[in-house]
Formats: sequence, structure tokens, C-alpha cells
Amino acid sequence: MGLVILMESNAEKIEITTPGMELSTTEEYVPGKNTMEDEGKIVSTINGLVQRDDKNLILSVRKMKSKVFPQPGDVVYGQIVKLDQRFAIVSIAAICRSDDELIYYHGDSNLRLGEGGNRRDVGRNLLRIGDLVRARVIKIFRGTPDISINGKHYGVLKTLCDRCRNPMELKNGSLYCDNCEKTDLRKITDDYGEVLTFGDGYERN
Repeated sequence: MGLVILMESNAEKIEITTPGMELSTTEEYVPGKNTMEDEGKIVSTINGLVQRDDKNLILSVRKMKSKVFPQPGDVVYGQIVKLDQRFAIVSIAAICRSDDELIYYHGDSNLRLGEGGNRRDVGRNLLRIGDLVRARVIKIFRGTPDISINGKHYGVLKTLCDRCRNPMELKNGSLYCDNCEKTDLRKITDDYGEVLTFGDGYERN
């Protein structure tokens, strides 16, 4: 599972992807640079910008270079890659600032569970590795952004069922898998499942 963020820019759709994200099928495209075939799916092998050559039907991913460093107050989008009792490590794919500008970024951040600026954040029982999240940078600690998912607009944007790997849908306040009928809980955003179209009027509280 990976992250794709979409942004309309001059009527062009820009896609940012992380490793493991399913981008298309081999029936539609041929895997190009920085992609690979996996059981009929084309998946990304790096963080980068998706490039679709519709003339030659080749799908590639172009490596991104970080343009800026996250600052306190920034909103970030990323994926949980490590989780223990106190910390979640989030791989950031993009930063959004107050003017809704999408800034490409690749780097890790710390989500400190249940302490400091995240005193109301949930513990690891309501987060899972692979979850796609929106968070807010609260400070820079020893060169690494500390982020928070406090507030209704921050938390898990999308996740997969840990039993069958189907996307989980919001149903009656819980996450539900239509495939295996499993229910689960997460600290979700107020717009869970409505990702990943950018310019979503995020809040900073």
C-alpha cells in the first residue's frame, strides 16, 4: 500500500506516489522506470511523480527532490512505516502550507503517541503500519519534524483491512471491510475516504 496525492494544476493532474502503491494494471500500461509488475498490477518502487505516456502506454515514476524542509504549522501527508508503544514513524510524501500549495517532499517524521504536544493523540491500537495520514508539524526536534494528529481534520485518511487487504470504508462510525465483513477502529480524519484530491480546506486546530 502506498500514497497517491492528486492536485489539479493548470488542468493537469499531478500524482505523487510512495513505494508499493498500485498505479495501474498491465492491461493498461507497460511498467516503465521505477515501477514493477506484481500479479498483473503496476506498482511504484520509489517516492516520486507518476508519469503516464499514453502514446506508448508506458507508466513510469520520476524521482522527487525535496524542495523545502517541513516547518511548525505545516500540514503533511504521509504513511506510517513503523509503530511501537510510544512512537509512529511517518514517511512524508508532501507538505501543504496555508496557501494550499503542494510541495513535494520525502523524509521521515516522528508521531509521539500520548505525550507532549500530542497528549490527546491515540495509542498504537488505533493506528496501523501502512495507514495513510494527514498530520500537522508541531516542532522540529533534533532535525526531525514532530507531528500531531490532534484535531478532527488530522489522522488516518485511508487504510486497508489487515485480514484481506481490501480498502476499509466508513460505516456507522467504524471502519468496515465489505469483502470479509471485518470492522476496525482508527483515529480517522473528518473526511476519511475522500482523499486524495488536493485543496481540501484543511484546518489548523
